[in-house]
Amino acid sequence: RKVCLLVRMRFWRIKRLKLGLYLIVPNTVQNVKLEGNFHLGRCKFLVYYWNELHDGNVVYSIDKVVLVGRFRDSVIKRKENKVTEEKTGNEFDLNFVSSIKVAQIVFDIFSRCTYSFDHYLSGSKRPGFYKDNFIFYASDDCTFWLGVGLNSPGHDSINSWKLEFNPNKCVVSPALPFVISLLRQYSVEWNLKDWDLAIDYPVLRENCFILKDSRKYCLIQNSSSDKTEYLGNRHQNGYTKLYNKELESSLNYPLTRLELTLQGVPSVGDIESLIPSVYCLKDLQMTFDSFSFSDVDRVLLWSVIRDPSLLFSLSYRKRKKIECALQQHTLKLGTDKKSLLGIIQQIEFWRQLVIPNV
Repeated sequence: RKVCLLVRMRFWRIKRLKLGLYLIVPNTVQNVKLEGNFHLGRCKFLVYYWNELHDGNVVYSIDKVVLVGRFRDSVIKRKENKVTEEKTGNEFDLNFVSSIKVAQIVFDIFSRCTYSFDHYLSGSKRPGFYKDNFIFYASDDCTFWLGVGLNSPGHDSINSWKLEFNPNKCVVSPALPFVISLLRQYSVEWNLKDWDLAIDYPVLRENCFILKDSRKYCLIQNSSSDKTEYLGNRHQNGYTKLYNKELESSLNYPLTRLELTLQGVPSVGDIESLIPSVYCLKDLQMTFDSFSFSDVDRVLLWSVIRDPSLLFSLSYRKRKKIECALQQHTLKLGTDKKSLLGIIQQIEFWRQLVIPNV
């Protein structure tokens, strides 16, 4: 009874101080990995994770994996000359005939699959598109995609396939391991094309500022909290996205995700060199210090972080306020080498078309 009374008194005090709901979630209080000492309080994650790594309240995971490969020639028997359709007299080249054979063989391979999947033709002959597309329904919240028959010159592209999935959602379903085992059985080679590293910070999106580097910068914004910042080019190594995971996943607690697209199996140093500088405002500390900070002040702070010389163009009072925010209420989000190394070890398994051990 004494323990219960202490707990009730503790929560009563927190309510009286109006610290916010995310501080009273019954979970262990831990520090977020920041370049400084900053307690973000309690946070209970409800996002889908699989084989994730924790560094305090910061979560590292692999959010997307793209694998490419080629079926064995012994599985797909290709004809060596053109085939003429008897009824219409139209000629179909080897690529078209073989693509039909590939699709039929894939259907035969997955005929043992007890999981539902759909098939559709891309309808495009543009290079880089796959002729036959298979969507597997692993669960209500997860689907993954398999493309067969790449549009490109040469017969080897007919045998090619591409598998794209999200390990955080799909690995828990037996459908993905089943498809991967069949691809290993009937393929002659495979490799890792690219993958996404996701780093989740339990902070408000409107309090995060990304620092532009030499990469192309793009901002899509509907409000101060509903905004996404991009660095680099899509599908290229180092493509970075900072967005509001709380809003995307309809969560009831603050969560900002930094997502980085990587190719191959990089080193820890390679990953760290591609992670941009992201700064975070300490809203909680501002509340304790009675430090009022408007949306205009946030814009000014973001501008000064990008270009410190702009600080001297402000009025004396505004300059002192921004200087105080920089020194006392702004921290840089950091990364953990051990967690990054663990992610790299997992991606090495995926490169070999093997599901990592949990």
